[in-house]
Amino acid sequence: MGDEYLKVFSDRAGKALNGLGRLYRISGDEFIFLHLGGEKEEIRRKIDGMNEVKELFAEYTGFRFLV
Repeated sequence: MGDEYLKVFSDRAGKALNGLGRLYRISGDEFIFLHLGGEKEEIRRKIDGMNEVKELFAEYTGFRFLV
């Protein structure tokens, strides 16, 4: 389940942040986002919105992450 979650998260995060920077997986479940421009608040909203991936994944699989 963890691998599937990482695939879903990285796909959705990459699409959400498209054009605002680069998202890199650096280790395990750790990611780094490099800001390449854009409004700070817009980027913050997009990053906060990625937390929705946890909920969508839980609905899809019935598996909840504790983070």
